[in-house]
Amino acid sequence: MFRLTLNRFEFRVWASFLAAMLVVGGLLIATWHVATDARASVLWVAHSQEVLANLARLGEETLQVEISTQNFRVTGETARLVERDQAIAAREVLLSQIKDLTADNPAQQSRWMALRHVIDERIAISKRIEAARKTQGVEAATLLAATMPLKATRDRLHQLLHDMETEERQWLGVRLESSRQAQQSMRYFGPAAGIMLAALLTSVFVFILRQMHQSEASRRAAAASEQSLSTTLNSIGDGVIATDVEARVTRMNPVAEQLTGWSLSQALGRPIDEVFKIIHHVLVAADGHERPITDSAAPIRDADGRLHGVVLVFRDVSAEHAAERAKQAYSRSLEERVRERTRELEESNERYKTLFRTSPDALTLTSFPEGRYLDVNDGFSRLFGWEREDVIGKTATDIGIWRNPAHRTALLQAMTDQGQCEGFEAEFLSMHGKSITALVSAQILDMGGKPCMLSVTHDITERKTSAEQIEHLAFYDSLTDLPNRRLMLDRLSQALNNSARSHRHGAVLMIDLDNFKSLNDTLGHHVGDQLLIEVAQRLQSCIGVGDSVSRLGGDEFVVILEHLDDGDEGEQAAIHAERISDKLLARLGEPYLLAVPQTAPQASGKLTQVTHHGTSSIGIALFRAEPMTAEDLLKRADTAMYQAKAEGRNTKRFFDLGMQAAVAVRAKLEFDLHRALENNEFLLHYQMQVDATGRIIGAEALIRWQHPEDGLVMPGMFIAVAEETRLIMPMGQWVLESACRQLARWAKHPATASITLAINVSASQFHLPHFVDLVLTAIKTSGARADKLKLELTESLLLNSTDDIIGKMNTLKQVGIQFSLDDFGTGYSSLAYLKRLPLDQLKIDKSFVDDVLTDPSNAVIARTIVNLSRSLDLDVIAEGVETQEQRDFLFDAGCLVYQGYLFSRPLPLTEFESLALRQAERRRGEQGEQDQ
Repeated sequence: MFRLTLNRFEFRVWASFLAAMLVVGGLLIATWHVATDARASVLWVAHSQEVLANLARLGEETLQVEISTQNFRVTGETARLVERDQAIAAREVLLSQIKDLTADNPAQQSRWMALRHVIDERIAISKRIEAARKTQGVEAATLLAATMPLKATRDRLHQLLHDMETEERQWLGVRLESSRQAQQSMRYFGPAAGIMLAALLTSVFVFILRQMHQSEASRRAAAASEQSLSTTLNSIGDGVIATDVEARVTRMNPVAEQLTGWSLSQALGRPIDEVFKIIHHVLVAADGHERPITDSAAPIRDADGRLHGVVLVFRDVSAEHAAERAKQAYSRSLEERVRERTRELEESNERYKTLFRTSPDALTLTSFPEGRYLDVNDGFSRLFGWEREDVIGKTATDIGIWRNPAHRTALLQAMTDQGQCEGFEAEFLSMHGKSITALVSAQILDMGGKPCMLSVTHDITERKTSAEQIEHLAFYDSLTDLPNRRLMLDRLSQALNNSARSHRHGAVLMIDLDNFKSLNDTLGHHVGDQLLIEVAQRLQSCIGVGDSVSRLGGDEFVVILEHLDDGDEGEQAAIHAERISDKLLARLGEPYLLAVPQTAPQASGKLTQVTHHGTSSIGIALFRAEPMTAEDLLKRADTAMYQAKAEGRNTKRFFDLGMQAAVAVRAKLEFDLHRALENNEFLLHYQMQVDATGRIIGAEALIRWQHPEDGLVMPGMFIAVAEETRLIMPMGQWVLESACRQLARWAKHPATASITLAINVSASQFHLPHFVDLVLTAIKTSGARADKLKLELTESLLLNSTDDIIGKMNTLKQVGIQFSLDDFGTGYSSLAYLKRLPLDQLKIDKSFVDDVLTDPSNAVIARTIVNLSRSLDLDVIAEGVETQEQRDFLFDAGCLVYQGYLFSRPLPLTEFESLALRQAERRRGEQGEQDQ
């Protein structure tokens, strides 16, 4: 069995060797840790500084986004949107870099997520303001911006940036200190460690030599000691060279061989200065390679103190020098970045000054709370008139800019309590005394340790005025400036409430102008507007204090009377209301002087004064604490007004419950008319028109209504309602198309091929811009002969837009269509109109024919119409001929075409065609007899 035995000398050698190895290993490990910590600290410092720089740039890009959005909202320039989108893109890059740089910090990552959410929210708000500015204009965008949580999101954004910057600065401080300590340790620990190692090795080496000299052991023990020393030297990480007293190399470890470029066999016995060439702490190897080193030397002595040589310990410090150069390069880079950051801050400050100067709003910087102006921008000068030099050093009180000092007090209180305010509305005075309404947003800033107030004043004077105008338009009629329906209903509700509390009577008067639609259609809406304005003024002049006049719409007005003379049954109230109504009727019945455009070509554009005589109908509804709504009461007055119209117009009527039944009947009639058009319930009857011999030469198509419940309804029962509800236009179009189809069918039969068919055309239908196209389309679609269609027009149609009417008539006459002037003599036509109109026929109205034998005036009118037709080379026809005597009188007067019950009543189609066929056969028979 092997047994390890050590003598005392060997034990001491090994113990010294192991101790030296432990110390050397500890020193190497400590050196490695210090170097690693130093490099890590430098990297972490750069990391934190990059995060802080990105946070600063993120704040600047966010400010640029807000400024570009505000500029676009004010100016509408798309270039501002491009600037904003560029800033948003730059900000997204910064956000991504910040997220990556703080990935190892959970707290910073949490703040980054919140920052991401706030920025997205502000981008969405910016997009909404952009859309409002593009589609609705600057005012709508400004109003929308005022309702958005801009301040709240901006505060959250600034707070998050501040928190992240604070966190990163704390880490930067820690890392800078760590870097400083590590670099300090490297500066002193390396050389110290080398010296300690050299000293230790020297001590070990001396100890070993001393033991060798002291030991009288055999060469074997010395060899063992030598081997142990070699092993130790070979294990040391630094270079070791030993010399004798003559400075010749006696030993070298492998590290020394590597650093010097000499092998031990080559260097043995050579002078140390030949092998170990050093110039200014730089070792020059045998191959010329240079390395910076640290070195130390110690004498080798025996136990008696005799010198045996010198041991040199040195190590390569290239890595430390490279680290030092990197540190210096980093310091230079850091200084450059500081200079760059300083330049950026200066540029940012310049941009702020530019934004401050060029902002369209009025920006002021004042001391707080004194309010002394420190700076103002050009927007302040544009808005208020004072130049910058006029206000610097003065207070708002000095220049008198606050119109209401209480507003200034309230603003200062808000700033004192909260440090900021947003959207504070106040009134100001310009240098020239002009009143300005504006929204003020302000914030307290710390400038050089002194509190200052930065305020932004946005002029909303025009928007305020527009809002007031809009509010006025919401409650007042734009034409007459009377309260409109909305305000009238509110006042009527108040009147009902007052009546319920006081138990006194009131009344609602519904006033409608008679025949106003005819005036509008004939003379034009601009003339009708003149009449409405004059009516409004006359109504206001007739009512007392506490009463009100409103325009309900169109030609309808409402008068509300309160606190009428009272009695137990309301008789005095009714008398009072009737007296006021009579006063209104008389006042509205007075002549109106209206400016009407002249229609003659040579007088185009000129106005002529025309006297208009108009009347009105009034419906009266009394009230006193009745449980009804304002709408119900208004319906009662409306019902009474229609009753006044039905009883002759130019009168008044009080509401009674029987009127509601009549209103219900009219409402049902209107509903049934709509249904009749949908269900094709209308049909045409035909009344023949004959010449002096009794031959059928034409017919008039007359509309009838085949009601599913009431049977055949005559036009007098529904035409007026159709006119009022504008159903006359689809009804007239149906008549036109039906007549054209019938003409096309008649053209295929000899008995009816020569018949001309006349239809009535209403003024509303004829004034349609595309009326000519409708007629031509109906003829083309049906295949009817245009020369067999006759359009009967009324005189009221001709009183307005004469040139347009003549143009349409000429266009239709070019294809052969004929025109007849219906009910001639009952309207207001003049000879000048008749001469210009391309008419074919005049029609003597039935009202003249009825009394032509008993009323000399009607007889004269009938003869005059016949003579006028001859002078104008027009045909003439008389309608309503019911007796042979009337026919003979008309024949003697020169009228040779007739229509009326003497010849035939209006007949259904089959009966009319049978009658025409019989007459044709009879005439063919008579013609045959004559031929024979």
